[in-house]
Amino acid sequence: SLDSEQVNDADALEGKVHVYKQVGDAGREMEIFFPKNHDPSKKSVPGVIMFHGGGWGSGSRVMFSYQCNYFASRGLVAATVTYKLAKKSVANKAKGTESRKRVCITDAKSAIRWYKQNAEELGIDPRKIVAGGGSAGGHISLLATINPGLNDPGDPKKYDTTVAAYLLFNPALGATDAKDPQVDFLQHLRDDLSPAIVFFGSEDNWMKKGWKAADTKMASLKIADSVDVRIA
Repeated sequence: SLDSEQVNDADALEGKVHVYKQVGDAGREMEIFFPKNHDPSKKSVPGVIMFHGGGWGSGSRVMFSYQCNYFASRGLVAATVTYKLAKKSVANKAKGTESRKRVCITDAKSAIRWYKQNAEELGIDPRKIVAGGGSAGGHISLLATINPGLNDPGDPKKYDTTVAAYLLFNPALGATDAKDPQVDFLQHLRDDLSPAIVFFGSEDNWMKKGWKAADTKMASLKIADSVDVRIA
């Protein structure tokens, strides 16, 4: 069911809601926006799947409804995803250095696999999927697509989570992630990273600082030219 924020947001654009995973009584939802007159039986188009921000513990998929509607108007099938939120109180219960962010990444991997598994029905070319997000969602999309771990045992493993490209808005990368290798982008970054476009606001100093270490490693891997960073 839609949460209260989604129900009360009169300005929210509407796509078609699918449940990509059932966890007990809770359904993890994905809202999908389609191009006008899109016929999956006749044409497959690129897809984009977006993960909202909110510090890993808040936020809603509605945050990317407008953008997904725009992407659909440009000919893409566009999805915005609900994932398990990791409240800060969870950190107190975590063992050792295990990050609360893990659960977000696991759900993101499930969402990407579902998107690929249903590509034919949705009219998506599974080889042309772009993943992205804002802030925490940017971090989640990166780790979900390059970390081989944190898989849900119930997911169909024949569908991988690799993507063709990334669309990132002030992705939240921080030095503290190094305490848990499973959520640390730098520890999974390789020279086969897909091309990316990354946007930062001119005043996003914390976010830009977090990206600096990634930028340095990309330069050492000689892939910096495939990552377009823009500051506005």
